Amino acid sequence: MPEMITIHEAAKIINQIPANHYWEKKLPSKEDNLICKICSAYQKASSGEQQKFRKDLETNGWQVLWSFLRRAAMLGARERITQWIVCGLISLTICAEDPETEPYDVLIDLAILYHSACQVGDPRRIFEAGVQHVEDERIRQLILGFLDRDPRDQRPEAMGWEIIQGPSGLIYRFDDQPIPEGHL
Repeated sequence: MPEMITIHEAAKIINQIPANHYWEKKLPSKEDNLICKICSAYQKASSGEQQKFRKDLETNGWQVLWSFLRRAAMLGARERITQWIVCGLISLTICAEDPETEPYDVLIDLAILYHSACQVGDPRRIFEAGVQHVEDERIRQLILGFLDRDPRDQRPEAMGWEIIQGPSGLIYRFDDQPIPEGHL
């Protein structure tokens, strides 16, 4: 795995990760570390490079990014490392730029990222770090606005998530879906 990832090769790398197998992998995986590096490169890229990256993503790549942000929320809480949550937020901002993404889809995943951020530090600081590259004010306000919601509406359970304490740490499960063995 290359130490530095350029944004020019990043979409191709993500497109090649098998989405279904990735979701089920043991936490953390080498793919998690790779995607976190890609998210950091994306955040530093120019607006034009970010747009090209999103344009080059295939359906599988979008699915991988959605899976990553959920895995990153679990990893951040388990390892008490804010960078996982920041990268999860960056991944969510990428997904939010997809015209197919509804604001409600973003809010669903903000609940687990927020929950994990509260466990490791100041959620406002973490969320601001995760959106510093976002130029679309609508997306920026959707994400940062989550911080000002009623605390009952910020809870993962309010968005359909269940919080489970597994043998290796926190697990987020959505809508009674089976828990992959790699998350235990």
